[in-house]
Amino acid sequence: MTFLVFSTSIVPLWAWMKQLYNEDLDNLKVLLDETIYYDKQWQVTWPNEKRESGGD
Repeated sequence: MTFLVFSTSIVPLWAWMKQLYNEDLDNLKVLLDETIYYDKQWQVTWPNEKRESGGD
């Protein structure tokens, strides 16, 4: 049986975390960019409409 020894003296903890979560952050950036893009499209489609706070 082989055990994995995690030693921060060889590879710092921040480097491990960056590698593990880098793909998730990239996916989050893409999702945020899409959201902003569609919101801008919506605002361009309805330029004269004012947003009202209330359901009347």
